[in-house]
Amino acid sequence: MNIKTTVFSGLVFCLLSVNLFSQEVNYEKIERYIDSISIDVSYESFENLAKALVRPNWAEIEKAYGVYYWITSNITYDSIGFANNKWARYSDVYKIAYDTYKLRKGVCVGYSYLFKFMCDEIGVKAKVINGYSRTETYEAGMPVENSNHAWNAIYVDNKWGLVDATWGKILSINKRYYFLTPPDEFILLHFPEKPEEQFTKRNTVKADFDRYPFISSLCFEIGYCKDYPKNGLIIANKNSAEISVPNPDNMLLVLRIFDYSEDKWKTQDYTTTYLNKQTTFKISLKKKGRFLAELTAIQQYDPMEMKPTSIYRSLMAFTIINK
Repeated sequence: MNIKTTVFSGLVFCLLSVNLFSQEVNYEKIERYIDSISIDVSYESFENLAKALVRPNWAEIEKAYGVYYWITSNITYDSIGFANNKWARYSDVYKIAYDTYKLRKGVCVGYSYLFKFMCDEIGVKAKVINGYSRTETYEAGMPVENSNHAWNAIYVDNKWGLVDATWGKILSINKRYYFLTPPDEFILLHFPEKPEEQFTKRNTVKADFDRYPFISSLCFEIGYCKDYPKNGLIIANKNSAEISVPNPDNMLLVLRIFDYSEDKWKTQDYTTTYLNKQTTFKISLKKKGRFLAELTAIQQYDPMEMKPTSIYRSLMAFTIINK
């Protein structure tokens, strides 16, 4: 199946950092400080490194970000190790964190425990959360059957906040997005095994999570998707399907369709209407079966260059069933 998610191409024009916590954080200052530290043999353990990374007068949220920034800047995702199940053979969570640090590579469980143990050393309360994640467009509107991911929560400013160092490293155009991500955005692609660890204002249940479209975090990073659709499974009626999404500012939405029966992207007839701040696509399907509808956003054309300044692929995806 050749429908792997392409996150984006082009120039990034607007990165939003929504801080739901009371303390303002000077992220750039922390990043400059971390980048200035020489990591040499004196930091044979991540415990010693954690203490060296932060300054005593930093607030807890600043210390936690210092650790997060170092991990996302220095630990490479081990795609080969994931593919051959290397990290699943560990039974000792400290050992997996230690090897992730020493090898400078790992998978989500290593990222999460390394972050947790380093936070322990600097006095920041942190825990590892295991749960379900949606990472590919073809999972839109479909149940996520198995718990397949690990991330963190930290307790700062008298409340829990969500952190995903793994995705901050490999999926985000701005690694800061997955540090204290707004819970109502985080829940779209992460559902914890313990529902109380979602920390959202509304209590999302697993059945709701399974029905969500695929909505890339890029949607929120560029300031789109604040009022995202909740249903990712579209049942066609008489060879016709409709998808409604919010109108993006200064961007054109383009739809493409993947035909599972032929295992390829195909051109489908559709019309587009704009009403009440919504864009609605009415799709004419030429045969029965299962399809994937994927949205790309093209930012306004640069009048001088006569080309789009940014193209954002795979922002949203929906599964369509035509019976």
